[in-house]
Amino acid sequence: MKPWRNPKAIGLFLLLVVALGLVLSLPWDPTVFTVPQPNGYDDFLQAAAAVRGGPPDDGSEQAARGLVAVSTGAYALVQAGLHKPCRVRIQVSKEYLDSHQKSLAELKRLTRCLIARGKVAHLEGRTDKAFEAYVEAYEFAHEIGRGGLAMDYLIHLSCKTLVLEHLKQIIPSLSGPQCHEMLAVIGRIEKEEEDPGVVARRLARWQSATFGKTVRLEIWAGKVKQALTTWSLNPFWSLRSELAEAERGHQNRVVGPASAALRARLEAEGIPQR
Repeated sequence: MKPWRNPKAIGLFLLLVVALGLVLSLPWDPTVFTVPQPNGYDDFLQAAAAVRGGPPDDGSEQAARGLVAVSTGAYALVQAGLHKPCRVRIQVSKEYLDSHQKSLAELKRLTRCLIARGKVAHLEGRTDKAFEAYVEAYEFAHEIGRGGLAMDYLIHLSCKTLVLEHLKQIIPSLSGPQCHEMLAVIGRIEKEEEDPGVVARRLARWQSATFGKTVRLEIWAGKVKQALTTWSLNPFWSLRSELAEAERGHQNRVVGPASAALRARLEAEGIPQR
């Protein structure tokens, strides 16, 4: 029997829709997006502003040295921010997305500045400094997504990808303890990654706080219509699924290969893995 001819299936589907609608209509306190005080994210924004207008990054050695030259003050601010609790500062405002997108672009550029410091150190044969720079860049890339919306989540994955891709270039030069340390850092950071469902729900709270119940109901009605058309609950989980897919791609294409390269380095040197 086809689903739409099965009374039990229809009843179950409608029950799920109603249940989800009730969850959506629960009284939230969506206007409160708390941040720690002091907040490392504020230091990161200041650091990003400090390198605004610097030379473009075309991947060349000259560009890397140019980025390092204009980023001295930014590096100190990043280090200060990494020693504080961090959370994205979300504003309940219709103008927030536009202004925050500009901030995210600057934070991604700052990630490139942090990478440039590692690249220049590697070119100069200072492997220890290059390693320290990449570890710091990776931790920074992780922190800029903490407690944010979907766009923060995607940008921080992109930044972590950039760091690990450059880190892989110096793995043949790393010592055993450095390989162990980097594997531990990767393991810790990836375990701290927020669940995509949490990020999706936070975005829904922000939308509700910013645009009001009417817009939230319009979004919900559209999802219900799509669910009834496709006979699927996927529309209710589409953002969560997209974020989860991005995270899986990051793990499979970047984290896995980088971790494997670090372990291979240990094996080649005959160093026991922990």
